[in-house]
Formats: sequence, structure tokens, C-alpha cells
Amino acid sequence: MDETTQDQEWTALGRRDLLRMGGGLPAASAFLRQTPSGSRLPRQRPGSSAQPFLRNAAELGDKFVLWQSSYGGTDLVKCPYRTPGPFNAYHLHPCGPVSRALYLLHRETGVEAYKSAADRYATYLMNCIHDPVTPYRNTTTLDGKERTLLSSAWMYGKALSPPFEYFRLANPKEDAYDLKAYAIYRWLQRHRRPDSYFGVGYPWGRNSGQDAQFSCDLGEVGEGLIGFYEISQYKPALDDAIGLACFFLTEWEEGSGAGGWSSKLGVWLVGPWPGSGAEHFEGQKFNEVGWGWSAYIDAHYLLRLRPHVDSRTREDIEEKCVKAFQWCFDA
Repeated sequence: MDETTQDQEWTALGRRDLLRMGGGLPAASAFLRQTPSGSRLPRQRPGSSAQPFLRNAAELGDKFVLWQSSYGGTDLVKCPYRTPGPFNAYHLHPCGPVSRALYLLHRETGVEAYKSAADRYATYLMNCIHDPVTPYRNTTTLDGKERTLLSSAWMYGKALSPPFEYFRLANPKEDAYDLKAYAIYRWLQRHRRPDSYFGVGYPWGRNSGQDAQFSCDLGEVGEGLIGFYEISQYKPALDDAIGLACFFLTEWEEGSGAGGWSSKLGVWLVGPWPGSGAEHFEGQKFNEVGWGWSAYIDAHYLLRLRPHVDSRTREDIEEKCVKAFQWCFDA
């Protein structure tokens, strides 16, 4: 089979076919582990069905390295996707997933440039966030302009994992950020609430006065908690991760922020409240639609909890995560 024909066959695969192929993803990691240390991923295909994924991963990783500034974030000039204007919360979004991708590429290929860039992305995110102000608010005025304070719950979760978790896995002898991680965990406690366990730290509407409780943000929190626990073995973090899971396993009800699951959709709602306008949601109510990122990050976090919960909870997690993944392919 020539390369053009193989490309066409990959393009022709249905979404359900890709879902069924999920079990083959470990083969990709196995192939990566066979790549000689210190070399780039091969650009040609040796016949492995995983090779297209690996080639694409390396090409993206190279761009993440190229687009990075010397101080760790995305470069204002070199990165074509850096949003112009004063630094804001959304400038932190790529640092977590990009650091994880680069750490994994380094682990499997031995290419030092990937690890160096990952360390910088991770350090940048952990250094940008700060403790919450008292009384709590998520904006302030600086030089006459409104700025977002970098102390929302999702920022704390995204700092604990991937950045802190993967930094420690890649640098097992370097504990310089351990105390910072414990501080981030303490800061996160300011967002505790009785219904969804944690809030996100900003309202669903400018004048709503109600915490948004977006499922994607809370998924980031859960991922950070379980990642922090895996490194530190700090039991309160695991307890919080399990406590937060109740929000994702509880059916949404009108007027309540205790649950975010929608059996009607087969995925988590964007949020439990009826607002609109955040991200790209225009004319769609948060409590009527799902979101791909929530499906991914919520499931990623919940599946990591399986070794720590009872069998009934584990079955509930697995059932909802499978449905959420199916929703992604069907949406």
C-alpha cells in the first residue's frame, strides 16, 4: 500500500471506527518506546498502524518548541495563535496540555528539546497564578483597565496537573516546586462550596452573582487534585478529588448546582445554570448543551479515580465516560 492510499484510508475511517480503535492506542506508545533515544520520530511509515499518529505528534511538538518564548509562555511574535492584547486568563490555557504533550514526547523519544520546552511551559504556568484576594473577586483594575485575577479554580487545577505532576515525573530529584504545589492546593480551598464541592471562581454572567460551576473548569480541578495526589500521596487531595466526583455522577436538576450530568444528552452539561455567551456559546444555554472539552477532561479525571473508589462508583464512572466519548463522536 502506498502512502497516498494509506492516507485516504485513514481519512475514510468513520468516527465509530476510531472509537473502536481506542484499544490500539497502547501500540502507539509501544512503538514510541522502541524509537532510539535521542533521535527524532521517524517521518516515514514502517507499516505500523500507529505511525501516522506518532508522526503528527512530533510535528506538533516541534511547533510547540518553536512557538515558545525564552521565558516559557507562547511567544508574542513567533506564535501565530497568541491572542493579542494584555495578558489574561486565556493566555494560560495552552501551557498545561502543551507541557504534557512535550513531556510525553521526550519520554518516548529522548529528544531533550521537548523536555526543556515542557519544563519552561510548566514553570511559566505555575509562576503566573497567585493566591486569591480577600474578599474574593476574579477581576481587578490595573492602570485604569480591568484585568482578570489569576486565581480561578481551573487555573489551580491546571497548574497541579499537567505542569506540577509531569514536571516531577520528568525531574524526580528536583523538589523545588513541591511547596508551591501545596500552596496551590491551599488556595484552591477558597473555592469550596456545599453543592458541587468546588466552584470555578467566576460568575456565569457578569451580573448574575452566581458561580458558573462549569463542568470543564471543575474537570480541570479534579485532574489537578488526582495528579497532585499521585505525586505527593497527600490524602486530603484524594479525598477532595473523590468528593468532587459527585458533581459529575449526579444528574442535573433545574435550579440546582449539585450535578452536571445529562442523561438526555449522554454527556456533562457546560454548566448547571441557564446563561450563555462564554467561549463560543451564543444563543445556547449552558444547561442545555454539552461541550467536547468537558467530555474529554472530565472523563480523563474520573477514569483516574477508578482505583480509589468502590465498585459501584467505578461502574458509574465507566458508564458515564463511555457515553461521553460516544457523544463526542456523534455530536
